[in-house]
Amino acid sequence: MRRFLIIACIALLWAFGSAVPAATPGEVTVRSGDHDGFSRLVLALPHRVDWRITGTGRDRKVIVKDRAWRFDLSTVFVRMRDDRLRNIAPTPGGLRLTLGCECAIETFWHGQSMLVIDIRDPDIIADGAGAQKTRPSPSPEKVVPIQADRGPAHLLTAGRIAAELAAASLAQDLFGMAPAPSPPGVPPKPDLSIAREQLARQISRATTMGLLSPQVDISPGGTEAEPPPGANDGADPVRTPAPEPDAGPGLQLRSEMSLDHEVIAPSDTLQVTYKGKVCLGDDALAIAQWGDGGSFATRIGPARARLTDELGRFDGAAALDLARLYLHHGFGVEARQVLHVAGVEGRKVQVARAIADIFQHGEAEGSSLAGQLSCASGAAMWSALSYRALPPGAPLDLDAILRGVNALPRHLRDLLAPNLARKLMAAGRAEAADDVLRQLERGGAAPAPGQGLARAEVELAAGDDAAADETLGRIVESNVEIAAEALLRRIDARLASGRAIPQDMADLAGAYAHELRDAEIGPDLARAYIEASAASGAFKNAFDHRARLDAELPEATRRHVTDTLFDLLTRNAEDVTFLTYALSMQPEIDGRLSAETETAIARRLLDTGFPVAAQAYLDGAAQGPAQRERRLLRAKAARALGTPRQALVELLGLSGPDANRLRADARSMAGEFNAARELYATGGQPDSALRAAMQAEDWELASALGDAEIARLASGSGAPEALSDGNLLAHDRALIDASATTRSLVGNLLGARQIPGEPDEGE
Repeated sequence: MRRFLIIACIALLWAFGSAVPAATPGEVTVRSGDHDGFSRLVLALPHRVDWRITGTGRDRKVIVKDRAWRFDLSTVFVRMRDDRLRNIAPTPGGLRLTLGCECAIETFWHGQSMLVIDIRDPDIIADGAGAQKTRPSPSPEKVVPIQADRGPAHLLTAGRIAAELAAASLAQDLFGMAPAPSPPGVPPKPDLSIAREQLARQISRATTMGLLSPQVDISPGGTEAEPPPGANDGADPVRTPAPEPDAGPGLQLRSEMSLDHEVIAPSDTLQVTYKGKVCLGDDALAIAQWGDGGSFATRIGPARARLTDELGRFDGAAALDLARLYLHHGFGVEARQVLHVAGVEGRKVQVARAIADIFQHGEAEGSSLAGQLSCASGAAMWSALSYRALPPGAPLDLDAILRGVNALPRHLRDLLAPNLARKLMAAGRAEAADDVLRQLERGGAAPAPGQGLARAEVELAAGDDAAADETLGRIVESNVEIAAEALLRRIDARLASGRAIPQDMADLAGAYAHELRDAEIGPDLARAYIEASAASGAFKNAFDHRARLDAELPEATRRHVTDTLFDLLTRNAEDVTFLTYALSMQPEIDGRLSAETETAIARRLLDTGFPVAAQAYLDGAAQGPAQRERRLLRAKAARALGTPRQALVELLGLSGPDANRLRADARSMAGEFNAARELYATGGQPDSALRAAMQAEDWELASALGDAEIARLASGSGAPEALSDGNLLAHDRALIDASATTRSLVGNLLGARQIPGEPDEGE
């Protein structure tokens, strides 16, 4: 027993000495953690010093006296979100805290040198803020031993066990301290019950997967557990000590795992996705540690030298280390080449290849990183980056993704985070994308070009077109590598919103299209150039370049360009320009236009008096509302061409006021005046109904529909009576008076109605 205690003490000293790196004199490491209701900052000072907190509202300053301290803030937001603490930055004499809420701040000393700062939610205010708090000693709990059976290479020694326990105790001391006592009337929040529930859920999940099997030891005085077969081959066995006599029966669990220890999380932190897939361990994705702390120039030479031995044979482990070094500095192509030339395989290599593909192509579809979106570790971030488009409806651990972004070195964060934000935006996760971008903006460094492009996507999704246009304009003017992509996105956004495009923007797109004609973005730039020229009003230039580039563009791009070009022509061009291209190019573009664009062209052709040309654009089929509108336009064209029966055929089965008006016109043209009058009357067109009644010579109905003049004219008012007494002279005089009356009635009738085509007075 004494020997075990000595070993444990040595292990404790080793754990504390190795777990905490030696700090530079005057340097203070700031650690953090999120808890239920509060976020915690811990300043690891060498000893207690005088301090105070100043400021009000959301801007606070922690002043630490004694000397000019240097604060290491690199890991503050790795384990903590920024909803309570937006930003933390060094300032002369201390730290400046920018809060994200009207939070209460509580500070106290823990131990001899740990200054603890709790940032509590507004509705959780503890008594005695600023007073020193002491955590009560935890009550003894019965420990259920879990033996990890990972094979000879992973057997634990007593010193290792003691070191792990010491590290766990230290972490609990710093970041797991019980919250301050609740205010009067507020019930305390459960702690151990939640932990027990989470532990039970994880154990049951692992047991279901066959990763754990129970071993019940009924004898309270049992002997040492027998080691698994082969446990003595090359390593000291781990003995499970017999339980104390008063401990009662104990339950032991053995974990049986044949998975790669580094790639898969250790059994005590085993995580699975919602589909039961085991999450990758953080060690396999710890890209921040793959640089070995040195610069690329000093590390690359020795790493390449270890790649082969004196006989020229590749060392697999050295190849993986070299590939990881390349990945740490963002070189995906070189990392993949090293792994390919060395011919190494394995789970770690698969992960490295997937990360290399993300660097090179922006995705790694179907790789070992897929299916890890719900993992509560860095695997969630890499899994999101591996998809070309995030699976719709798949659960994401957004907190884990944000922690993964924070854990990246700054240069990799600038490289990967914008792409991640854009993928989240495309998946409808605008708030998560904004959180990712704010992680980049917090550092105060100059924004990376990719960051601006992603920010513009967020602004477009939020409907702030003006801000997005300004953001994209700054990227274009900076003339960086992605300036062409930003210009493309800017033109597309302006076209979608109907905003004007100046000619110089279109010309710049043309220059990029020519320069990058062989690049992947080349066809899209050529499309944007043609469309931007049309949007700027330079239709001749747009159609000329369309004819020149038509053969070089993919079919889908050709159809899109043609459709957009004629849509802009129909909406914006003056009549002569519109008719020039709409009349001459119909046979060439047949089948390339969308139903909506063809319908718009036909409508304008009918309005300008070209029904035959309009019919050529209406021959194709359409679905839904577009089909109904096409039939109405075909009926209008038939009416304009004087073929009422064809118009009636087109209107068969259609209802509504617009269809009835056309049907009435067709009936009137066909001589069916009474049917036309009824349609006009039911359609609310009294003048047209009166005209149809007069055309049908139904004067009685016309007088009922018309005004007094028409009624008198229709009734023959003022006509002389028949000659009865043979007075021919008096009868002639009466005829002359009746003629004058009729002329007056007709004059009044014509004066009250405008004859179609007759100019108004004064024109």
